[in-house]
Amino acid sequence: MIGYIKGNIIEILHNSIVVDVHGVGYEIKTPQTSKLELFHEITLWICTKVSENDISQAQESLKQELREKLKTQINSDVFEEKILVQESSLPANTQAQAFNINLKMSFNALIFKEQDLLDLIKQNLLVRISEDKELIGQPEISSGQAEFFLSKGQMVIPVDVKQEVVWKIEPAKFKKQLAGKNKQEVEYLLTRQAGINLTKVNLWPFWVKKVPNSESRIKIKIE
Repeated sequence: MIGYIKGNIIEILHNSIVVDVHGVGYEIKTPQTSKLELFHEITLWICTKVSENDISQAQESLKQELREKLKTQINSDVFEEKILVQESSLPANTQAQAFNINLKMSFNALIFKEQDLLDLIKQNLLVRISEDKELIGQPEISSGQAEFFLSKGQMVIPVDVKQEVVWKIEPAKFKKQLAGKNKQEVEYLLTRQAGINLTKVNLWPFWVKKVPNSESRIKIKIE
């Protein structure tokens, strides 16, 4: 603990001054600054007190530390906090070099698996499309600010979903239709399928003129 400071005044503020002591500047709070002059030597007896601001900053710092530990442990930003006890070992304006903060908090968290959310979105999409269509690929999901009701175990998240939807193709039936067809016949068959507006058919190698007659030799790949 510092008993007193002796040095030159290098700055005068509203309710404090800065004193240079061998190249180190100390800012000292004092109510009497109007009669002080710059660069004059001064000796000040120091009284260290715990201020309201010190207590508030210590409490907020401790709260933030507890929040970060909680996030690390449960891997979730969706929680509700409640302060149970918030105490300082010293009241404000008490002369002291240090003090302790006692803080007890309770946290309620709502935790869910990302896959559960994806499954819920998929189920919602499936009931919105006709039976002759199907989902393909993974959805693109963007979400807004979550609103949660922990006492009810509920959470509301505004979600924007983009999902590719295609007409269903039954591979076995389609193979039977394609077997033995030439290029023109395949193109005609494809253009008659729902949802297909433009087709391009290439048979390989170049000397091949028809799709194989054996359905086992026909491979259908949907991308």
